[in-house]
Amino acid sequence: MLSTRKKLAHSAAVSVAVVLAACSVPNTSASSDVGAVAARQFNLYFDVDGTGLTPEARKIVAQAVAEADPDANLTVSAPQSKLARRRSEAVRDALVAGGISPDRIGEGRFPHDPPAPGVLDPRARMVQITVQ
Repeated sequence: MLSTRKKLAHSAAVSVAVVLAACSVPNTSASSDVGAVAARQFNLYFDVDGTGLTPEARKIVAQAVAEADPDANLTVSAPQSKLARRRSEAVRDALVAGGISPDRIGEGRFPHDPPAPGVLDPRARMVQITVQ
């Protein structure tokens, strides 16, 4: 059971996560291809210690599927941990269920500094989909 302080921190983090996740961030890296389309990134946040997709995360997966061109490749990235791996597998399964071919989905990892003891850092609960 979470303490009141942790519940408030979690509630605030979830609210921020929903807002951030709803705003996918385009990749601004330069490309030499004149007709190249910038990669799109979608951030999904999970509940503390959870591996199931939240309703908000399901909407974001559906948005990523809808915006993916038929030839697009997708990468599912998460921090390096067993829990993050299970979360990224849940996202991958949702993408496949949405119609994305498994051979178009790659796996990535991004570094994440562990939060200070007692701090609920939403980045530790994030999985990112990149559509290229």
